Amino acid sequence: MLSKRLRGKSLMSVNEIPLLFRVVNVVKRMDFIDEITVATTDLIADDPLESAVKDLNVKLFRGDSLNVLNRFTEAADDLDEHDTIVRFTADNPLYSPSISTEVYKKHLDAKADYTHIDGLSHVVPEFFTVAAIREADKLTNSNFDKEHVTPFFRKNTHLFKVLKLPNDFEGLRPDLDPYFTIDTNDQLNAFEAMLSALDYDNKAVHLPQLYQYLDTIKHQPHTDKLRIKLHNTYVGEDYPTYLIAEIGQAHDGSLGILHSYIDAIAETGVDAIKFQTHIAAAESSKHEPFRVNFSYEDKTRFDYWKRMEFTKEQWKEIKSHCDDVGLEFMSSPFSNAAVDLLEEIGVKRYKVGSGEVNNFLLLEKIVRTKKPIIISSGMSSYEELDKTVEFLKRNNADISILQCTTSYPTQPEQYGLNVIGELKERYNVPVGFSDHSAKMETCIAAATLGAEILEFHTTFSRGIFGPDAKSSLTIDELKKMVIAIRNIKKALEHPIDKNDNSKFEALKNIFEKSLSVNKDLPAGAIIKFDDLEAKKPKGYGILASQFNEVIGKKLKRNLKTWEFLNEKDLV
Repeated sequence: MLSKRLRGKSLMSVNEIPLLFRVVNVVKRMDFIDEITVATTDLIADDPLESAVKDLNVKLFRGDSLNVLNRFTEAADDLDEHDTIVRFTADNPLYSPSISTEVYKKHLDAKADYTHIDGLSHVVPEFFTVAAIREADKLTNSNFDKEHVTPFFRKNTHLFKVLKLPNDFEGLRPDLDPYFTIDTNDQLNAFEAMLSALDYDNKAVHLPQLYQYLDTIKHQPHTDKLRIKLHNTYVGEDYPTYLIAEIGQAHDGSLGILHSYIDAIAETGVDAIKFQTHIAAAESSKHEPFRVNFSYEDKTRFDYWKRMEFTKEQWKEIKSHCDDVGLEFMSSPFSNAAVDLLEEIGVKRYKVGSGEVNNFLLLEKIVRTKKPIIISSGMSSYEELDKTVEFLKRNNADISILQCTTSYPTQPEQYGLNVIGELKERYNVPVGFSDHSAKMETCIAAATLGAEILEFHTTFSRGIFGPDAKSSLTIDELKKMVIAIRNIKKALEHPIDKNDNSKFEALKNIFEKSLSVNKDLPAGAIIKFDDLEAKKPKGYGILASQFNEVIGKKLKRNLKTWEFLNEKDLV
């Protein structure tokens, strides 16, 4: 019930049927399910689920609100360690019984501890043994693992037998999968429209028919927001600020350090982690000078880029690690060859660095992938940016633009926060801010001014080796900044109506004041300004705001010092 994006969604009506009811009803159609338990929190906010579960005739377990992993363990307390737990989530109401059954068979045949669809699926659940979930609960100390439950299996394949099935297993469509969850009002509306169009609640509708419908509507002009969701992107005024932690070359060519960054960033609450994909021979030459002559190891900039390269298999491992910890993998390409590599790895969108905004050869290559594009505007004038935006729009690209100043570290007078609003007005696309200031307040200010995407360099320490270290936020700073930005977004989503203060009525009675006299006054005395004081609470005398109406009036009776003054005391 405490969804961050759609509060109360578990019992929210989806075409007049509560979301939880839809999920449970689908699960009941799966022959391999022996019993159903709804596991929720012990918070008061989830009390309504208790009565709902009685109507569904299934079990209920209530546990820790933050440690979901332990909630699973305790809910399975009476099960045998060889039993299988099937994890359905209450925001995915269209699970496929047939494909789920096939995955369950694979899970049993492989004698796996944990089985999942690669990248996870909104129409197929996850499977794990009771023994595995108990072991995970004992081993992990990570708050991320405790909240998200199954990433611990996926990143510890040396401890658990993990079966990962391809994301197109039995005809699954990973490109359409984001349509099958409900996490925002916009998704809810689109979902209801789909069910209505297919008359879902009155006849048998199977997954291929849903796919066919989505293939039809996703190309229609009025479904722009759906098309963005297709790439699992929630960018814009209706969505949380999208936060991208840029690692760049902070790993200094070390895979071990890079993977350490992934684990650390996963604990901060950002949405994506971004790298840079360099192929030295395709993007540079021995003639390229150093931007910052920081390296004692590399004779030329070309040598440095060469040392920053990773193989295709290494990049696949990097992306897989990001998937496992719930981070979107992003990487900026600096050559057409890098785009080809990233297509093989499987990116959802492209981030174009400031130095590539006028590289129309690269932009053409990226446009052909038909994936969303985020561009930084750091070194571009409006004249240059106009040409780039016109080119991308002409090619029907989904674009976002980040205000950016190419200066390391950026000083306050260089931030260009005013440009955020200018970009929105000029191009009518989602706009964000790319930061190199190494200060938390910069992105906080940008979020307050309406930045919908924030990108920032991150490092373990500003004292370490590398060209961007001094322009980066530390991990601890990043954690604090994320909390601040999420709070600001929430504040911006809830404007206050100053014409209506009815909700403060009780407080006004406490804090506002009534008139009293500050000295003994006899009957017949004429009230003067110097005779009056205002005392809490409101309602025990004439309102303090009405003092002018009292001055010059005569008292009917004697009043003692600090006694409240009422209408009945005046002639």
